[in-house]
Amino acid sequence: MSKWLYEESINSDIFSHLPHYLIPNSLDTDIFTTHDKQATRKQFGLPEDKKIVLFVADSVQDRRKGLFCLIDSMEYLEKKDVFLATMGELSIVGEDIKSLGFIKEPETIAKAYNCADVFVVPSLEDNLPNTVMEAMACGVPVVAFKVGGIPDMIQDNENGLLVSPENSQELAKKINYLLENEEVRTRLGQAGFQTVRERYTLTIQAENYINLYKKLLNYN
Repeated sequence: MSKWLYEESINSDIFSHLPHYLIPNSLDTDIFTTHDKQATRKQFGLPEDKKIVLFVADSVQDRRKGLFCLIDSMEYLEKKDVFLATMGELSIVGEDIKSLGFIKEPETIAKAYNCADVFVVPSLEDNLPNTVMEAMACGVPVVAFKVGGIPDMIQDNENGLLVSPENSQELAKKINYLLENEEVRTRLGQAGFQTVRERYTLTIQAENYINLYKKLLNYN
């Protein structure tokens, strides 16, 4: 659960009278971690000499995922050596676009993230998307619209970059900024990697639930 959904529930007519507890999701950081970028690109047949932008969604039919905003932003990108990779059931074709298809195995998904220089999340609404957490855990800098629970995970220019919702030009500007600055990509990627290990591990989530259950057992 995100702070956004937590507050929506607290302020709702149906659930406002009930006690609320905020425990974020987590992931397996033994699986979602860093890998050699060139090796993973070879595995997926992606170019080793281009900057790769990665987008993930189950389907292009889901407008909430904002693929159209990403496509619009690509028109504003200044660099000519940019390659778009997608993961999920996405039937997008082009000279500098490749779909990696729908991947089930978490270990393979983690390696797919490691192919990217930048992970873009143009979602128009979202709770606490696993894709953001997964990319951060793999040390990939994230550019995302400031919606839903995404700001729970990303602090702008500290461990990622946030963009005004549905602003394709600003999205392109932030993508350009990262693609042109390796030092910034490295800094934000490392900070995102650390954020996940400090806040979103399976151990931390389990401890939060144990503490909650203890509290409920002593509830009077």
